[in-house]
Amino acid sequence: MNRLADVMTLIEQDHRVQVVYTVMPTAVLAEGAARYLRRSGAVGISWSQAVNTRFDLAVAAGYGELEALNAPVMIVPHGVGPSMLSRRWEGDGPLAALPVAGLRPETLVGGGRVIPSLLAVARDDHRDRLLRFCPEAASVVKIAGDPALDRMTASEHLRETYREALGVRPGRRLVVISSTWGPRSLLGRHPDLPRRLAAALPERTHRVVMAVHPAVWAWHGRRQVLAWLNSAFQAGLSVLPPEEGWSAALVAADEAVGDFGSVTCYSAALGLPVTLAAFPDADAVPDAPGELLGREAARLDPGSPVLLPDARLAGRAVTGMRERVTSRPGESARILRRAMYEIIGLPEPACEARFPALAVPRPIRVEAIR
Repeated sequence: MNRLADVMTLIEQDHRVQVVYTVMPTAVLAEGAARYLRRSGAVGISWSQAVNTRFDLAVAAGYGELEALNAPVMIVPHGVGPSMLSRRWEGDGPLAALPVAGLRPETLVGGGRVIPSLLAVARDDHRDRLLRFCPEAASVVKIAGDPALDRMTASEHLRETYREALGVRPGRRLVVISSTWGPRSLLGRHPDLPRRLAAALPERTHRVVMAVHPAVWAWHGRRQVLAWLNSAFQAGLSVLPPEEGWSAALVAADEAVGDFGSVTCYSAALGLPVTLAAFPDADAVPDAPGELLGREAARLDPGSPVLLPDARLAGRAVTGMRERVTSRPGESARILRRAMYEIIGLPEPACEARFPALAVPRPIRVEAIR
């Protein structure tokens, strides 16, 4: 939903356009996505109504069941794109080659037809990998850059505003911890690490903020996630809500601690020193953002009794990550808006296509965690 929120800012202010949202009921994270929509104030319709109504354009940030929609479909994949192999399923059947996460032919082709009318990807290698397993999609794939990275870059002038909102006093360093979802993630491997990091970094010199993947909140529930993080909060950790805040926190940050998730890649693309606390090296796709992250970022030993010598992080900058994340830096707003208006059949507005600045981050209140 965060990717859709970025993209739809390009078109939702047009008085000629009404934007409505829907959630596939069979989606694993359907309830979490529905809660997100309710909190955002967006108009939501049922999936049944969506598939039985003709629309001028359907924009999706993922795959699955899009062939049921009665509209030209534009897919803008979330995150930094294919970077890791999928996790192997448990079961009794013989082993097979692991697919690249996010690249499955059945999500793009159905009933003898390519499903999307346009598939916007951020970089050249994403297009090349996609076309190797689905050459039929060649005419619909468009290199459009990365909306999330472009929006963060365009908001860098508000760095001090974001730092103030996150409680970063002058002279203190902001450390952003992030965890993706699943057993290979930072929280999956080392659930006590956020507490230990917050306790190891003195409050007089550091502010520690954590962003947890929305899938974790949606799957386990807000109450459970906050309960798991309660001891970390008592040690000084601030927690960002799943709806927004992580990208503004990265703009404000001085260092990042993470895993193989997209937030860590974006941290490196912004030039932050990065330390990896969990990374499945054997699953990294060659030449993808994750592989570069695993090769160049510093590693944290979560089992070390002295977690952070002298209470300092030893993160390293990852050279070339911005180029791995996007092949069209700063251009995604222009490319995506033009593509949407071409599909809808309306002339573009005369104003320049640009993303609005990121909202000021609002950590979850103390009372909510207690």
